[in-house]
Amino acid sequence: MKMARRRTSEIRRINAEEFAKRLKVVVKDEKAEKQFAFFLGAGCSVSSGIPAAGRLVRDKDNNSEQSDWLRRFRDVRKPSISDPDLDEWAHEELSRWNPNNPGASYGELIERLFLNPGDRQEEIHRLCTGDRVKLQLGYVVLSGLMTQFKRRFNIALTTNFDDLLSDSLGHFRQSRPLVITHDSLAPFIRSTAQHPLIVKLHGDHQLAPRNTAPETEALDQRIAERIATVLHDRGLIVMGYGGNDESVISMLERLPDEALPYGVYWVSGSEPRGICRPWLEHRNAVWVEHSDFDLLMSRLEEELSVDPPDETLLRQVFRDVSTSRKELVNRNASETDSSQHKMGGLNWWDFTRAAEGLKAYDLEAAERLYKLGDKAIPKSPELLGSYALFLENERKEMDQAEERFKEAIDADSKNAITLGNYALFLENVRKEMDRAEECYTQALAADPSDAITLGNYALFLENVRKEMDRAEEYYTRALAANPKNVITLGNYAAFLKNHRKEMDRAEEHYRRAAEVDPKHAGNYANFLRSERKDLDRAEEFYKQAVAADPKHAGNLGNYANFLYCERKDLDRAEEFYKRAAEADPKHTNNLGNYATFLCDERRDLDRAEEFYKQAVEAHPKDAVNLGNYANFLCDERKDLDRAEEFYKRAVEADPKRAGNLGNYANFLWKQRKDLDRAEEFYKRAVDADSKDANHLGNYAQLLLASGRKKEGLEELRQATTLHADESENALSAELAFCWYAHGPAKGRTQWLGRLKKMLKEGVRSPGWDLTRNVKRAVADRHPAKSWLGKLAAVIADDAKIGSLSRWKAWKDAK
Repeated sequence: MKMARRRTSEIRRINAEEFAKRLKVVVKDEKAEKQFAFFLGAGCSVSSGIPAAGRLVRDKDNNSEQSDWLRRFRDVRKPSISDPDLDEWAHEELSRWNPNNPGASYGELIERLFLNPGDRQEEIHRLCTGDRVKLQLGYVVLSGLMTQFKRRFNIALTTNFDDLLSDSLGHFRQSRPLVITHDSLAPFIRSTAQHPLIVKLHGDHQLAPRNTAPETEALDQRIAERIATVLHDRGLIVMGYGGNDESVISMLERLPDEALPYGVYWVSGSEPRGICRPWLEHRNAVWVEHSDFDLLMSRLEEELSVDPPDETLLRQVFRDVSTSRKELVNRNASETDSSQHKMGGLNWWDFTRAAEGLKAYDLEAAERLYKLGDKAIPKSPELLGSYALFLENERKEMDQAEERFKEAIDADSKNAITLGNYALFLENVRKEMDRAEECYTQALAADPSDAITLGNYALFLENVRKEMDRAEEYYTRALAANPKNVITLGNYAAFLKNHRKEMDRAEEHYRRAAEVDPKHAGNYANFLRSERKDLDRAEEFYKQAVAADPKHAGNLGNYANFLYCERKDLDRAEEFYKRAAEADPKHTNNLGNYATFLCDERRDLDRAEEFYKQAVEAHPKDAVNLGNYANFLCDERKDLDRAEEFYKRAVEADPKRAGNLGNYANFLWKQRKDLDRAEEFYKRAVDADSKDANHLGNYAQLLLASGRKKEGLEELRQATTLHADESENALSAELAFCWYAHGPAKGRTQWLGRLKKMLKEGVRSPGWDLTRNVKRAVADRHPAKSWLGKLAAVIADDAKIGSLSRWKAWKDAK
């Protein structure tokens, strides 16, 4: 299972200053055909007096009944509820209530408070008009961009109901925009528009605004299709938008890959998360780290030399705007002075981005940048957190990494990202599970809707605490926060498969992950192969995963295993093993699997050993490869001392891995003749996995060969019961031989008949030494003592089955 960790390189970032300069380049280049559309959310209108959804729903700082829908709903539904109890009551009344994100209940609450469409329209109209709604500088500058540079920026999409942009265009630019306020006007949305075009995706405050969840769950198909044509040859600049509207994100996700050729700029003070994040990552979007719409427009006004509005048009409004401009200029100057104090405008992200770019080539230079940043911006929680990850993942300096994590948390004890990453560090590196859980709890207290931390905590509860009900609760919360987080979808699918045994629900989540990101189709392919036994569909999804990312070592390796084990196509399997090794020369699983393939199928022992060594070097504590290399040294190289060295390393790496414990027990018995230690490790293997018939069967053989018949037959009985539903194989032959050699006389003929049938069908256990069991049976005066050794030789594939033809009991057996 994968554990999701935020990496600062997941989404590109620039500051407002760089963004402004980049737009200036676009404007000044007369030959370039670059065009952009704006996408405006509620955050653009807050400074003009129109509250955002969260404050409409729950505004704890304002006691006016007109500013808080939750109080007004309480007053008509249950007036006895006091303000201190309001959140608790809201939990009972509203299905999606979250006191930390009241805006999530906007659609449900407006439908419950205002029972009729007319009432809802009146409320929206009240909010969008009146004396308190005043144009601020941001919209005035934006209107200038859309007219002065209309060749570049003449289209705006918005989820807002207000008229602030159209008013700015009319009052200050003498421009009458075409405003699309209803689905019926969709045909007038044209990519070739020469004049300002505003598309109101959720309608207008005067004409059937869409507010409720059913009304906003999907955009009109006509609108979506026309917007797709508009965005086909443009870039997109998103401002003031939270990205939580499923209908909008769904529309954007349906855009073809060739759309938005000039990229996506997402302007926000905080890193975009939630349902918009996968789309932004897919589009390789750029996050413009800036929260103030008016201040950003002020910077653009200066950088792009946007013409000021005509004072003669509306003198009073202009005075308001002038006042706003002065305030923003002061804030801008203050911010500039502050940024200049920080090394000429560099912020924590500038240092982090540069260091991340360097680390693939020069770790020393990358670390020098982090240290320089630490001096330039002391106690920056973001920079310290990024440096901690660098020390952990690249330098493997765990003590220094922890020191930086602690410094970052001291600088900002409510930074959910740092707390979540430190929790992972404590869990995976320090193995301090109580402290890790404490950090998970703190991270979620800081941001209860953080989908990544919710998913990681769910995995922690599943794998560490073994609290499956709580784990499922947090998986559910994680997917509610971000239904398209592919890692959580995959981990929850595995949870449903492994713990709930709900294969249909597991498949649904594997399929959803593959739909969100085809690179994750490999997990769905594994499921189809192992659980559904649908090899054709499995191969279809393996191919899809490889096509989506031809350098994904995990998918290449899994497809190679599929071709080897299921299709028996050795040449194609080797082709993909080679591609997997080239894609990631340190992918220990792929290296080990290729080594096994070279040994068992190609019989190229030198190359096999070369890849075993690479696998062990890539991950010196990988118990699987350590154990497989030990088997190789024992069986193929006959180098018993080195084999034992690697068996010991394998057991030390994972003391509970039953396969390695059982194989080491076999080695101690068959090669070292150390029966006491062999028994010790057989017992450990059985304790580690009491349902493994192979270890029980081998342990039974040792006990029976040692003369401990009662104990041996009990273990043999358990092994036989566990193996009853399996197809006949080497273990089946060994168990049947033990029953014939050591079991009650009454059942011997039956067991010999079963063994004869298996051997005639070609079942063998090559190289398996049953000599000690033969000797014990002879000592116990078995009636076929002269034939037991020959029968054991046939089972081990050391003799032909015809060597038993003169044995009467064999001939009579059926």
